[in-house]
Amino acid sequence: MPPTVGTAEARSHGCPAREARAQGPPAFQLGIARTCAFFLRREKPGTKPKKTGNGRPSDGEPEGSLPSDADREGVHAGTPPPEVTVHYGGRLIAPFRAGTDLSQMLCALLSEAQAPRGAGGPLLFPSWVLQVLYAALAAAGLASWMMGVVGSAAGLRRPEAQQPEPRGPPSKAEAAPGGRRGRLRGFACPASLAWPVLLGGVVTQVNLWALTVPVGNSSARMTDPESCGGDQAAVLYKVGLTLQYCLVPLASLLSSLARCPRPLFYGLFALQCACVAAVWLSLLGVGREALWQTAPGRTVWCAAFALIGGLEGYLLTMTYRYVGDDPGLAAHLRDGACRLMSWGGVMATNLLSLAIGICILRGGLACVEPDT
Repeated sequence: MPPTVGTAEARSHGCPAREARAQGPPAFQLGIARTCAFFLRREKPGTKPKKTGNGRPSDGEPEGSLPSDADREGVHAGTPPPEVTVHYGGRLIAPFRAGTDLSQMLCALLSEAQAPRGAGGPLLFPSWVLQVLYAALAAAGLASWMMGVVGSAAGLRRPEAQQPEPRGPPSKAEAAPGGRRGRLRGFACPASLAWPVLLGGVVTQVNLWALTVPVGNSSARMTDPESCGGDQAAVLYKVGLTLQYCLVPLASLLSSLARCPRPLFYGLFALQCACVAAVWLSLLGVGREALWQTAPGRTVWCAAFALIGGLEGYLLTMTYRYVGDDPGLAAHLRDGACRLMSWGGVMATNLLSLAIGICILRGGLACVEPDT
């Protein structure tokens, strides 16, 4: 989830996809999620759910006949539940999430084709043509989802793949409206997913959208040996940003090939943190003349800047796959892990981005002219 503050550098370089992503999910994506929820919850004609002694559907009832308790809580709270992660297999999770990043890349390429010289340059075709192309991409995605996935039930988990949730008589805290347990139950996360959710689901987003994107332009300017407004810095930042645009969706799709072992997962997270440290060392002027203003140093900076985005796409999508594929987890735990990851990523990223944006507006974290 991108920050809403501190993205002036991205906007000034003619990146409408960054602005669109900062404004939240488009309406057609919400429509897809709600349509998916409708088909998954709809009862089959001519069938009635079996009841147990406590009046709940039996554990052997096929998924989608009735909404689960976690689904009811999500609807009551006004937030659509993560239907894809809970009800579909991991090979479908990665392409579904990568679609957002891929659409961002396609939109950026279309806008680049319309205005190769940026927002101030001549437009090669009218803006309404660009909007029609955007709408066509959205319609194609919706059609492929409805006919290729929902209609054929491709990737839908079998009933036995979901572990039944043991139910007992509700406690007072659970039954009372607004009780402490009732408020926090929607964010329940199993211990086996705690570190992947924290590192891959929250910190990776903070590394990209709060610690890299807002300061990327200033950090690139510090690598120019002539001045902060030199051509070398401008070219370096544009190349790094373009590579980042391309690596994010490609890395998300890469996670659909196979599950990543946990040790390798943590190693890739450490690599992303090292890349963030490299960007900030350049920003603060540490080793400026000895490393960052040299040709190898600028190559290292460009690779680090691009890898931060690619690793965010891979690690975040792989975390969703862990949530969806790890065996022995009840549906409400998968649902809670997704909620915790979404809310935690949004809150942590936006709060830190707000602080960095205020610092930038006050003149901090700016490029310092090199010594002549």
